[in-house]
Amino acid sequence: MQFVCPICAGTNWREVVVPKGGGYSRTDFSECCSCSAMFRREELFTVGRGKKPEPEAPLESSGTPKGSA
Repeated sequence: MQFVCPICAGTNWREVVVPKGGGYSRTDFSECCSCSAMFRREELFTVGRGKKPEPEAPLESSGTPKGSA
């Protein structure tokens, strides 16, 4: 599944590094390149992840969806 930011719809991300001592240290975080939202796992922080299917309309006794006919 391709990464798509749920905040801005950006499709690129990068690992977050911070200055430490005389160099840099990699963190457990990543960020969206478009809006800089931070997250830990891009596969969990993406549009469409965990979406539940739309519930079906309840059926009337005739077998047709309620409100139609």
